[in-house]
Amino acid sequence: MAAEDYAYEAEALADASLKKRQAGESADLLRLLEDTLAVRERHLGPTAPETLSCRVQLSFAYWNADKRSRAISMLKLVLKHQNEELGIHHPDSRTTALRLHELRAERKGRWWKTSAGS
Repeated sequence: MAAEDYAYEAEALADASLKKRQAGESADLLRLLEDTLAVRERHLGPTAPETLSCRVQLSFAYWNADKRSRAISMLKLVLKHQNEELGIHHPDSRTTALRLHELRAERKGRWWKTSAGS
């Protein structure tokens, strides 16, 4: 596939996933994000920034679709790649580590709770 074809396919999938997200169609959104991830992995590789960004989006889509284990597994993979490519002190790695910590805490019911009225 030529670079122009990849760019068109990736943009079309991203546009479609945005429309599904806005419409609240989570099943279709998951499928589109999974397709987008497959295209990006195939053409850019598993550690390309665009691929990792898609993985983050997919992890939160899984979370919102009550697929908690898949969401956490996906984010763990993103963090692994970021740590290898960018280092553990890079802002992207640190942000992903924090998100992963938050999702794990929320899954275990330890998420920070605010008092009523706050």
